[in-house]
Amino acid sequence: MNSETEGRQSTISLRGLSSGFVKTTAFGQSFATPSPASGNRVGAPNPFSAFESGIFDGVTVVKSPTADMQEGGLAGIVDQKLQQALSKKDGLATISIGGRYESLAEALNPNIKFSGVKHLIEDKLAVAFKFSHSGQEFRRDTFDIIDYVSVETDANGERATNLAEYREAWDVPADAEIRVPLRGRNVIQYSDGDRNSFSGNIEYRASDDLKLGAHILVSERSLDDGTKETTNYEAGLHRTNSRNDFYQGEVTLDMNVSPFAYTALTEDGNGGQAYIAPAISFNNGKLQNENRKTTFHEKTQGVILYGDYLADDWVYDGKISYSEATNEFTNIGVGYNHQGNRNTSQTPSGFNGYINTGRGDLSAIEVSGGLDVPYVYDNLPWPSGAIPITSNAVSLLADANQGRRLSTYVNGRTRDLLSDMSSAEFNAQRYTDFGFGSGLRFDSIKFGGRIQKETIESIDQVHSLGGVNLNNLNSSLLSDQPLSAQQSPFFNGNIPGTFDHTNGWVTIDNDATIAALQNGIVTDRNELPLGTLDSLHSSVTMNRAGFWDRARTHM
Repeated sequence: MNSETEGRQSTISLRGLSSGFVKTTAFGQSFATPSPASGNRVGAPNPFSAFESGIFDGVTVVKSPTADMQEGGLAGIVDQKLQQALSKKDGLATISIGGRYESLAEALNPNIKFSGVKHLIEDKLAVAFKFSHSGQEFRRDTFDIIDYVSVETDANGERATNLAEYREAWDVPADAEIRVPLRGRNVIQYSDGDRNSFSGNIEYRASDDLKLGAHILVSERSLDDGTKETTNYEAGLHRTNSRNDFYQGEVTLDMNVSPFAYTALTEDGNGGQAYIAPAISFNNGKLQNENRKTTFHEKTQGVILYGDYLADDWVYDGKISYSEATNEFTNIGVGYNHQGNRNTSQTPSGFNGYINTGRGDLSAIEVSGGLDVPYVYDNLPWPSGAIPITSNAVSLLADANQGRRLSTYVNGRTRDLLSDMSSAEFNAQRYTDFGFGSGLRFDSIKFGGRIQKETIESIDQVHSLGGVNLNNLNSSLLSDQPLSAQQSPFFNGNIPGTFDHTNGWVTIDNDATIAALQNGIVTDRNELPLGTLDSLHSSVTMNRAGFWDRARTHM
C-alpha cells in the first residue's frame, strides 16, 4: 500500500508492479473511480483513499485471476468485500471512536465507525449498514536539491570562480566534469478536510433456492483547505545553456567540502565521470516565493443488485451494477520571482546565498541567502489595464527596485472528472463428476457472460493572468509566517541548517492574493486582450476558480 503521493492518494501494488497493473473491484464488480485525471491518464485504477476502510469486510487479493473475474488486472485483483446481511448475526451493533495524531500539522484527526445488522424476518429478510468518518488534516514537508549543473568553462566563459583550484585541491581527474547543486528548496504541503463513507445491504431469501440482494456504496472526500508553500534559493546558472546564465551570476565552490563521483559521462564508462561539488556560494541568483491553494472534492456512489438461484446440480448468479463518480480539483499558484537576466544592461538581482547538500546527512544540509537591498511591492508600475489572455507571468523592471527584475505569475489548473459505469453479468455453474482416469477430474463447469459500459468526461483548464489588473498587488499579501512558524518546525527540526521564517522564508496569502487578482477581472470574453492572438478560440472560458483559461496558440 502506498499513501505517499500528494493528498495521500492511496494505491496498492502487487508482484512488484505499480497500481496501474492492479484491478480493484467491490463485490466482484468494477466501480466508477473518483481519482483525478493526470496527463494522459484518466483516474487511478485503485483509489483506496476514496473510501474509508471501515465500510468493508476486508479485501481479497487474487494474484492468479480466473476467467469469471474482471479483466484488467495484469498483476492481480483486489476485491473489496461487502457485508451480506443474512449471513450476519441478528441485532449486531458496533461503534468505534479513535483518532490519529499528525505531528507536523499538530492536529488530532478523529475516526468514528458504527455499524448494525437487523433481521426483519428471521432467515428471510435482513438489512445491514456500515458508516465511517475520519478527519483528513495532514502535512508533508519536502526539501529538495534536484538539479545539478556543470560549472566547466565553455565557449561562453567561466561559470565558477575557483574551478581550477578546487580540481587541484581535491585531485579531481582532468577528464571529469564538475557539477554543483543549482538550488535548495523548502516545500510544505498542507491539507484539511474529512472523508465519509457508507455501505448498506439488504437481502431477501424468497425460497431455500433463491436469494436476492442489493448493495449501496457511497463515499465522499473533501480537502477544501490546502496550501503548498514553496521558497526556492537558486544560483544564477541556467540548467541547460550557459549562454543564458544571469549576468554576474557567479558561483564559488566551497574548498572545505570534498567532491564525490556521481555518474559516468558516457554509456560505455570510458568518457570520464561527473563529480559533484556539494557546497557552493553564489551571487546574483534567484529567489522564488510561491504558495498554491490546493483543494479537491471527490465522490463516488453506486448500487449493485444481485441474485443467486440453486436448481439441482446447477447454480445461477447474476449482478447488475451502476455507479458514478466525480472529482473536482483546483490548484492556484501565485508567486514572485526575484531574478537576474543574461542581458548585461539589466541590474543583477543582488540575491546572494550558500547551498550545501550535506552529502546525505540531514544535519549537515545548509541553505541560506539574502538580498543586498530588499525588494518593494507597493505602488509598482505594473502594466495598466487588463493582462492579455496569453500570459501567466509578467515581469517588471522598476526604479523602486533599482531596475532589478521582479516577476509575478499565476499557475496551476482546475481539473474535473465525471464518470459513470454500468454493467450486467450472468454466470451458470454445473456440478459434475467425470474425468479421465484418476489424474484428471472435473468437479464443475462454469460459464457466463458480462457487458459493461463506461463513460468518462475530463475537463482540464490552465489558469492565466488574462483580464487581471496587477495594480491590486501590494506588500500586505506577503508574510514571514509560513506554516512551519505556526505548527511544527520544517521537517520537524531535522534540517536545522536550511532557512525558515526567521531568515528568509516568505509565503503568500493565497486567499487575499487571489481576491486581489480577481478584483476587477474582465468577465466578458469579448473584452479580453488577445496579446499575440488573432482571435480567441471558442473553448476559452472562465473556469470555476474565477480565472480565464490560458490561450496558447494562434487561431
